[in-house]
Amino acid sequence: MGSGASSDPRQRAEVAEEWFQQADVDQDGKLSLDELLAAAHAHHEQNEWTRERILSCLNAYDQNGDGMLDRAEWQAACEGAIWWQAACEGAL
Repeated sequence: MGSGASSDPRQRAEVAEEWFQQADVDQDGKLSLDELLAAAHAHHEQNEWTRERILSCLNAYDQNGDGMLDRAEWQAACEGAIWWQAACEGAL
């Protein structure tokens, strides 16, 4: 989904947005647990990115408590955590 790691914040933000758009299957502007799980499975990361781990990450960054990540929450997650940065940069 991404093209490797980058130290350029603008490039990381662009990759995060690209990943978000691809993962947002229903195009509602939010990433649900099911969409995050599907993305992990599509990239053969279901062993590392278990439902429990994804749910824990989702809960950590879901600022408005709706059980999903909107674009702003996703961007904050990508900027704020190494494991989410890896996802934004194509590891997930």
